[in-house]
Amino acid sequence: MSDKLILITGLSGSGKSSLISLLEDTGFFTIENLPFSMINFLSIKDYRDAPVAVVSDIRDLAFIEDSDRLNDLIGKFSGKILFMTTRSDVLLSRFRQTRRIHPLTVLKNLNLKDAIKEERELLSPIQKKADISLDTSLMDLPDLKRWVKKQFFSYKNTLFRISIISFGYKFSIPPESDLVFDVRFLPNPYFEKSLRKKSGLDKSVQQWMQRSPLTDQLKQKLSAFISYLIEQYKQEGKKYLTISIGCTGGRHRSPFIATYIKEFLESKKYEVDIYHKDIDKNYEQ
Repeated sequence: MSDKLILITGLSGSGKSSLISLLEDTGFFTIENLPFSMINFLSIKDYRDAPVAVVSDIRDLAFIEDSDRLNDLIGKFSGKILFMTTRSDVLLSRFRQTRRIHPLTVLKNLNLKDAIKEERELLSPIQKKADISLDTSLMDLPDLKRWVKKQFFSYKNTLFRISIISFGYKFSIPPESDLVFDVRFLPNPYFEKSLRKKSGLDKSVQQWMQRSPLTDQLKQKLSAFISYLIEQYKQEGKKYLTISIGCTGGRHRSPFIATYIKEFLESKKYEVDIYHKDIDKNYEQ
């Protein structure tokens, strides 16, 4: 789906707030509970390249009164209408569990059951105009996340970000680490006098380390393992991952392997930043 504007509407309790939060995580600029009369004043170009998702619903009764011009208004932005619906028994259960107040119990002084029925009838014409109808009766939050990922895959510029930190164990493990890998078993350039004052970013150090079969073995196994873990974390809805790679002083081995992992992940189209925490600290061990 590649539309510039998505108008999200539907029944209260169907998951509109959850959906718009998920869309924000995938790179949308989001506006919740926007008065319907204000949609006409949106300037989509102000949001640069980000698509826009807007929630308008029964909380603004003008939304119902002006629904006849809804398609023309959305068409102005080459947008789409996404309608969220849910079975009445599920809505009753959700409202009772969360103890939230249905908007029509206030606006029209109705009990919960009648408010749900009234809202469904009022929104029926709008549901017929919708480009997408999503029934969340049998969906939980992980299901909704998977649906968003499938529908809006092309917008996931902030869906998963990776930070890589190289460090020295003598200076401490970075506290923000999600994954920590110890590469102190690799041959240590520190013991080569000509390499001691250089770092793992220097070509001569890299060439020296590549002489060991252990280096290639680690690179292959570590890249495969990290790729596997990333896919699992993405399935669970994780948005950020910090990978820390440590050697004794953080000057030679860990910067070399961390840089390799960064380049590998960038080749897989991930957004990656890298920080060599201890590379410039005292290299005398």
